[in-house]
Amino acid sequence: MRVRSTRPGNRWRWLVAGVVSAAIVTVLGLSAVSPFRAGARYQVVATDQVAATPTPEATAAVAPTPAAKPEPYPGAAYLMEGGELPDVPYKPLANKAAQDRPLSYETRCHQGELGTTVNTCEFGPAHAFRTIALVGDSHSAHWLPALQAVADEFGWHIVSMTKSSCRLGIYGSDTPEHASCRVWNSGVLRSLQALRPDLVLTRATEGSGRRDYMLAASSIPQWRALREMGIPVIALRDNPWYSFDVPQCVATYGPAARRCGSDRAQRGLVEPIVIPAGYTLPTGVHLLDLTDLYCEPTYCPPVVGNVLVLRDSHHFTATYAATMGPYLAGEIVKLMGWQDRMAFV
Repeated sequence: MRVRSTRPGNRWRWLVAGVVSAAIVTVLGLSAVSPFRAGARYQVVATDQVAATPTPEATAAVAPTPAAKPEPYPGAAYLMEGGELPDVPYKPLANKAAQDRPLSYETRCHQGELGTTVNTCEFGPAHAFRTIALVGDSHSAHWLPALQAVADEFGWHIVSMTKSSCRLGIYGSDTPEHASCRVWNSGVLRSLQALRPDLVLTRATEGSGRRDYMLAASSIPQWRALREMGIPVIALRDNPWYSFDVPQCVATYGPAARRCGSDRAQRGLVEPIVIPAGYTLPTGVHLLDLTDLYCEPTYCPPVVGNVLVLRDSHHFTATYAATMGPYLAGEIVKLMGWQDRMAFV
C-alpha cells in the first residue's frame, strides 16, 4: 500500500468526500450509495450556517466510527487529497481502455470528422438549475464523464455538442475536414444562440506538439462571438499527446514505467497558459488549467490513483475523467460565482 501526503490548500476537499467513488459507477451506469442523493433538493448556505462543532456533551455517547477502508480507485483524488493507496490492479486494463470512452460516442451524438450536422445529447437531472454546453472536438468530449459525475449533485443540465477533429474555432483551408468544420461551427453558434446556456465549456490549447500552445487566431473569434450573445466561456488547457499508445506501453512495461508518461516541464505544462502576442482574451472568457488533476509537479504518469489516465495516445479514459469531476465542478463554481456551498434539504 502506497501513501501520499495531502496537497496543502485544497479548496474543494469538502466536495470530494463520497463523490469520487460514486462518480465512476455513475458514469458507467451502475448504482452507488453517495452522500449526495440523486434528485435531492439543495440550497446555498453561508459558511456560518454550516453545522457548528458539537459540544463534548453531544459527542460523549457517540461510539467511535471504524476507520474506513481506503478507496481502491481514487484516480485524481489521490493526487489532490493524498492518503493510502491499496495495491490493486489498475483499471481499466489495457485491453479494455479503447472502449472506455464517453457515452456521446455510444449514443452517436458525437459527430464524425466529415459530418456537418450538430448532434446533441443531454445529461443531468430533469429539473436543472443551470445549463452547461460542452462544445468542441474529442478533447472537449473526453471531459463529458467528469460533468456527468457531478451533474445530479449540482443540478446541472449538460448538453454535448462535439465533433471529431473540430475545435470551436475558425477554419480557413478548403480541405474536406476543414470545410466540414466551418459548416459545423456555424451550426454550433446558431444552436448555442437558441439554447442560451449558462456556460460553454471548451478547450483552450493544443497539446499535440512538443509544447502546449493556444491557437488564438482560430479560437478567440468564436469565444468573442459567444460573449456577444451573453454566454460565458471556460476554456480548458489541453493534456499531453504521445507518439505511442499509452495503454499498450503500460501493458508492456508496467503502470509505474516512466517511459509511459512525460516530463511536465518539457510539455510546457508548468507555466500558465500563454495568450499569443497581439491577442486579448474577451471579458467573460476564463482559461482553466487542470493539469494538476492528472500530473504530478514534474511528471505526468500513465496511471494515477490506480486508474489508467489515457485510453489511447491522448484521450482520457472515461473512468479517469469521472474522478476529475468534483474538482472541475469546484473550479466552475468559483470562476462563475455560482453556489459556493450546497446543502441538501
